[in-house]
Amino acid sequence: MFQAQLLLSGQTVYSPWFARGGDYVRVTLDLIAASSGVDKLKVEVFTKNREEATDGAVATGTAIDTATVGRSSTEYSVLKELVRYKFTPGGTGQNFLFRMLAPVWLDAVKV
Repeated sequence: MFQAQLLLSGQTVYSPWFARGGDYVRVTLDLIAASSGVDKLKVEVFTKNREEATDGAVATGTAIDTATVGRSSTEYSVLKELVRYKFTPGGTGQNFLFRMLAPVWLDAVKV
């Protein structure tokens, strides 16, 4: 979805809304480079229904919060019809080069 994006410190960026593809989603951040510093890049998942005029609410799950180059994954549940990412760099003076891999959708198993 996001290929080689450069996020400068002080910017908060939202991805476009996209349709939910299952009951759960596993998202993966591939942090390619981070300028020197200890601040982290935080990735959250927001969700809402189509008729809602709001910015959505944070989905149930743990945000990715890392400054380590490489891949970091987490899972979210209780998703509504639409989903999007929020990217927030921590601190000042640190830039991040990253991409988001395609989300992996999972359906709940009913017994």
